[in-house]
Amino acid sequence: MDTAKAVALMIAQKEKDAGFLYQKEKAEALPVVEVPTTCGTGSEATPYAILTIHEQRIKASLPHRVYPAFALVDGKYLMNLPKSILVNTAVDALGHFIESYINAKATDFSRMLCEYGMGIWSSAKNVLIGANLTPEECDTLLFASTLAGMAISHTGTSLPHGLSYYLTYEKGVPHGKAVGYFLPGYLAMAGPLVRKKVLGLIGFPDMQYFSAFLHNLIGPMDADDTLVTRAVQGIMANEAKLRNVPYEVTEAMLYQICNMAY
Repeated sequence: MDTAKAVALMIAQKEKDAGFLYQKEKAEALPVVEVPTTCGTGSEATPYAILTIHEQRIKASLPHRVYPAFALVDGKYLMNLPKSILVNTAVDALGHFIESYINAKATDFSRMLCEYGMGIWSSAKNVLIGANLTPEECDTLLFASTLAGMAISHTGTSLPHGLSYYLTYEKGVPHGKAVGYFLPGYLAMAGPLVRKKVLGLIGFPDMQYFSAFLHNLIGPMDADDTLVTRAVQGIMANEAKLRNVPYEVTEAMLYQICNMAY
């Protein structure tokens, strides 16, 4: 879906080369119709497109904003997904909720989307750990993913997404799985009232249960010190991600978030 947005931009700018994709200038795109076949990206409800920049060895969001003209959201496409893709993309949607809720750009409306959506997500989370997948649960997970996309359309993502791109590029870790590693640490760094609120919305009594749930789903992170250091330094230089964090970010804090992923 993100590729479709990039293609729609380039077809509408036939005189431009691929470098235009990363230039901050206003541009029109052809209308885009999106059909999500997983329950995580939320791209059908966002203006964002994340592409790989090989020269920088990273994944990054295009500066252009392309909202889909139409989106068909139908849970039937999830019924035959491999379990790993269902899990990884559902964790990505959870990351969108948490990163949008704990965000300097959060508004009453974006928080309303998150609060409603996290409850929807929580109602189907047992499917991820082995409960029977039904058409109703497919609809629920995909609906939650779309709500999460709506939420980040207002706020953007934050530290877990920023850190995840290094794992995805260098280690080939699926995006949602990579995001999930950093969610416990990001939530732990928030204030106790916010932490309690989010845990309640997603159906966990405390951080220990939440961390155990994610580790059971995606396992511990596999990243050496060199990669972690590169990720931490990259985030400290990423003003866009830092602006979205509602508390002061230090290198020590980022290392603590990473350590909670093991």
